Amino acid sequence: MKSLEDIVSEFKGITLEQMSGVKLMNRSDVKYVTTVEHIHELLSSISHYYYIQEGQTGRINTYRTTYYDTPGLDMFLMHHNERASREKVRIRSYSDNDLSFFEIKMKNNHGKTKKRRVQVTTAEPWRGEECSNLLNRYTNYDSGELIPTISNEFKRITLTDFAMSERVTIDFMLKFHNHSNGAEKELRDLAIIELKRDSLKYSNIEGVLIDLRIKPMGFSKYCIGSVLTDTSLKSNLFKRKIMAIDKITNHTNGLI
Repeated sequence: MKSLEDIVSEFKGITLEQMSGVKLMNRSDVKYVTTVEHIHELLSSISHYYYIQEGQTGRINTYRTTYYDTPGLDMFLMHHNERASREKVRIRSYSDNDLSFFEIKMKNNHGKTKKRRVQVTTAEPWRGEECSNLLNRYTNYDSGELIPTISNEFKRITLTDFAMSERVTIDFMLKFHNHSNGAEKELRDLAIIELKRDSLKYSNIEGVLIDLRIKPMGFSKYCIGSVLTDTSLKSNLFKRKIMAIDKITNHTNGLI
C-alpha cells in the first residue's frame, strides 16, 4: 500500500494564496466520519479532480484550536440541546505558517454556517478591542466572561476542485486537552471529512464517498472533545455518536 505522503504527492498543488479564492464564508457543510485507512483509498480515487493545498512545510499540515466558552459552558449546552442557531468561539492556529485567527463560527436555523474572524498575535487575543468588537457584533457574549475550555491538535489535508467551487478538508490524528481538569484524549484512527460548498452542485468526492459507504455524520470537535475528556458533562445527545465512532474505528480508540 502507498503511504499517505506518496498519495498526496500525486495531486496538483495549489498555494494558500490561490486557495484563499475559495471563500465559502456562507456555506453548507456536510461531514463524514471514517478511518485513516479509508482515506488512502479515497484520495487515490480523486487525485485527478482536485488541487491540494501546499503549506510551507508540505501538503499535510498541523492545526491547533482553542475553544472558549462561559464558565457554565453555555455554547456547549446550546449544541447539546440542539439549538438551531448557535455559535462557537475559538482561536485557530496554523502551525505551518505561524498564523492565528480569532474566529466566531455561527450556524443559523437554516443550517447555513457563517464565519467571522480577525488575525491575532497576542497571548490573550480575545481580550483585544478587535475581538471584543467582533463578539459584541455577532454574539451575546462579552470577552470578559469567556475562558479556554478545550484545545485540540490535528493533521489536515485541504483540497479544492479544479473549478474552485468547493473545499474539502480531511482531518486526522486528533488530540484533545481539557483546560479545566487537564484530561487528554487521542482519536488515533479516526478521520473527519468535511465537504464545504455554496450550493448543491455535483461533487466528485461525494460519489466516491457513496461508493466507499462512508456516510454523512455530524461531528463537532469541540463537543466530542468536551465529553471525551469530562465524563461529568451532560452528554445524552452525543452517546450514540460516540458509540458509532467507536464502531467505525473497530474499538481501537477505547471510547466505550
